[in-house]
Amino acid sequence: GLDGLMVRASLLDPDPLLARREAIAAAGIGVLVRSALAEGFLAGRYRADQAFDDPTDQRREWPRGRIAATVAKVE
Repeated sequence: GLDGLMVRASLLDPDPLLARREAIAAAGIGVLVRSALAEGFLAGRYRADQAFDDPTDQRREWPRGRIAATVAKVE
């Protein structure tokens, strides 16, 4: 059977985890949270004009407005 579940659940947007809370508890399975610090933005490491140049970084494809909006939520 299933022993655990990985779910994306940023502290900025915990809704995906909260929506599954009762089902997870009823199933008695563990939870592994992915991206708890909002892709690193909650660590305070990025600015609104941040560029992600690493070709393996998924944030490289983010529009500038999404980066700025995420930084604004953290501030």
